[in-house]
Amino acid sequence: MTELGPLVARGRTSDVFALGSHAVVKVPRAGVPEGWAMLEAEFSVAVHQAGLPSQTVLDVVEVDGRQAVMFARVNGPSMWELMVAAPDRVIQLAQQLADIQLEIHHTPAPRTLPRLVDRLRQKIARADSLTESDRHEAALLMDSLPSGDALCHGDLHPGNVLMSPTGPVIIDWFDCAVGPSVADLVRTSLLIRPGVNEPAPCHLPGAHPALLTSVHATYVNRVCRSQVFPPELLLDWESVLAVSRIVEGAQASDADLLDLWNARRSNKPSLDTTPLASTLCDLGLVRQETA
Repeated sequence: MTELGPLVARGRTSDVFALGSHAVVKVPRAGVPEGWAMLEAEFSVAVHQAGLPSQTVLDVVEVDGRQAVMFARVNGPSMWELMVAAPDRVIQLAQQLADIQLEIHHTPAPRTLPRLVDRLRQKIARADSLTESDRHEAALLMDSLPSGDALCHGDLHPGNVLMSPTGPVIIDWFDCAVGPSVADLVRTSLLIRPGVNEPAPCHLPGAHPALLTSVHATYVNRVCRSQVFPPELLLDWESVLAVSRIVEGAQASDADLLDLWNARRSNKPSLDTTPLASTLCDLGLVRQETA
C-alpha cells in the first residue's frame, strides 16, 4: 500500500498528495468510476509523448484499494495563484493561457484519444435538469455542428497550468479528446467567465467578478485574433457545452448554465445573451447580427 504525504491540491473528483519530494499521487474520491485513473494515466502519457509540456506519469498505484496515478512533482504555483497574488500580471498571464491553448490545438492529436462528441453525448444524456426533449435537442444541435480533428484539453483554465521554473506545465488531461478547436475554446470560456447566479467557481478559489472579467476578455481577445469564428457557431457550442457541464456538479447552482441553454430559445437571439458572445462584441471581433 502506498503511504501518502500531505495534501497538496484538491480537484473536483480527486485529491493530490505528496509522495516524497519528487512525486505526487492523484487519488480519485469515492464514487469515481473504477478505471478512471488508468484512463487518465493513458491520456497523460499520450499527450506527453506528443510533445506538450505536461506532467510525467510515473506509475499507477493502489491507494486504499483504488487505482491512483503517480506523477512527477512540478514545483511552482498555478497560473491562477499568480493571477490572484499579482493583479498587475493578469493580462500577461491570460494571454499566455490563450497561447497555451493554441499550442495544444496545433499539436497533432494522438490517435488513441476518444472523440469529443462521444464524450459530450454521454454527458448530455445525463443532464437531468433538462427535459428529455431538451437533451435530445442539445444532442441534435451538437451533431449538426462541424466536426474537427484538433487536440482538445477539455478542461483548460488557469488552475490547470503550473508555472514551473522551466516554463508552464499543463495538467489534468482526463477530459482530453479529439474534436473542433472552437469547442475547446468555448469550454474554457465557460470555465473562466464571470457568472451571474453562481458563486465563485470552486476550481478558481479567490475569484471575483472584476478579476474574471479581465481574464475572460483578455483570453478571448487573444485566441480570437488568431481565428475568427461565426457568432452563431459560438452561440451553438456555448449552448451544447453548458448542457454537458451541468452533470459535472462543479458548482452550487446550475442557473447560469441553464440560462445559457435557454438563451438560444429567444425569439430574437442576440450576441449579448451569453458571456462569450458579449465579450466578442465588446472587442469588435464579430459582427453584431446572428443568423
